[in-house]
Amino acid sequence: MSWKKAAIAAVVGAQVIMTFAFDASAEGANVVWKPIPSVQPEFQHEMFPSEVPESGRVPAVIQLLSNIPYYDKYEDSGGPPQGYLAPQEVQVVKAGMPWSDAYNWWKVHTWLGDKWINVPTKALDVAPPKQISLLDNTFMYANPDTNSPSTGSLAPQDVEVVAAAKRWFVAENFDYNTLTWLQIHTTWLGDQWIQIPLNRIGTLRSVVPEKEYFMNVSSIPQGVGEITAEFISPFNSTSYRVETKSGVQWMYYRGARVEESQESLVLYTRTTLFAQPDSYGEEVAILQPQKVEVFELINNNPYGNTQDEPIWYHVHTSAGDGWVNKQFADPMDAKPTDVAIELKSNAELMNYPSGNWYKFAQASPQIVHPIRYWDDTVGNRWYQIDSYVGLVWLKLNSYSDRIVTDGIDPAIDMSFYTLYYNSAKIDGDELKLQDRQVGYIRDNAWYVSIPFLSCSFYRQHSAARGRRFT
Repeated sequence: MSWKKAAIAAVVGAQVIMTFAFDASAEGANVVWKPIPSVQPEFQHEMFPSEVPESGRVPAVIQLLSNIPYYDKYEDSGGPPQGYLAPQEVQVVKAGMPWSDAYNWWKVHTWLGDKWINVPTKALDVAPPKQISLLDNTFMYANPDTNSPSTGSLAPQDVEVVAAAKRWFVAENFDYNTLTWLQIHTTWLGDQWIQIPLNRIGTLRSVVPEKEYFMNVSSIPQGVGEITAEFISPFNSTSYRVETKSGVQWMYYRGARVEESQESLVLYTRTTLFAQPDSYGEEVAILQPQKVEVFELINNNPYGNTQDEPIWYHVHTSAGDGWVNKQFADPMDAKPTDVAIELKSNAELMNYPSGNWYKFAQASPQIVHPIRYWDDTVGNRWYQIDSYVGLVWLKLNSYSDRIVTDGIDPAIDMSFYTLYYNSAKIDGDELKLQDRQVGYIRDNAWYVSIPFLSCSFYRQHSAARGRRFT
């Protein structure tokens, strides 16, 4: 370095900014390890870095080992840099995850303000965390060498970290099961070395115990467990310790919160009783209208409900305990009907509209006489019939099924499978498509020409059916 650059360094101190670049890579050691099955890595790469040091997932300070270009804004990173940061320690404002990848974006604090830098792992050094939580029994060694005799074993506990192997944070081939060496302090043996996988480096934090339901997790009996802690790791997604009847399980996501409740619930229509709060799960019974007692509930459950009916109720019923949701029941606004329907293909029978295929029952081609009908929010019309398996719902096959009327020869027979859109403009009291009149207004209500609609749908969906139009 010239005497001029040395003078600049003396003035600026730790925050040195220079305009030339050179490479300085750090040495590393290769470690091979067989993965522990109880905690598996799961990573979510962020397009925009957002993790802050206070989260416990990114370091507060990093050491730059070579000149690194900086940008005033993250969005400007596609263009030329505003300058370069020389090798130095910088304070981290935020970063992407996992930060130990081959390249990572950091927002750092400099004497010129906060800047964005993209740092290759080989140009980075990071001190290990000052404290970690051991999740398993862990062997200790006087030196970082597994061929030497172990000096003892530590039960799961928090330990103080005093040092680490050089480039301890590097994952071989992006495998975060890679083992690394950390030196910890003990009160009876002094400083000792332990070897653990990167994805086991983190801190266990207690949380307010919370009962939750987990869907499709065979290791959790009945899908119910209690979250008692969370494991915050720089190299892993946050995982949760779940206490279950079969022991401790680790999950990378929270389930649906189960809350205690004491209330009565009136079921006004036939309602399906489920073994779990899952519309695709085991059906215990079809409940007749009755009052049931609620002892637990799940609000905003992600497993099968809509925003219209977000609550699952755990209830005592005449058929035993189970879960109900008002969505999975006969709709209260269904209307009576006396039409006849000619089924020309097999129709799947549902225990409620948009529900599960009831016992895999079907109605064969025949004429059926529905009791009620109901229109769902997307425009489908459902019909309820009294079948050989009891009251069920079916939806027409628009390509083949048709409504039958007594003693009337219809002038127009229309059916369609998907919605067909066209645009008409208002011309005085007429609707026109190009120059053709396709509708009109009467008593402040707009009407569309049936022949126009029927021809449109006929061309789109019914050309091969030989329908008659007049």
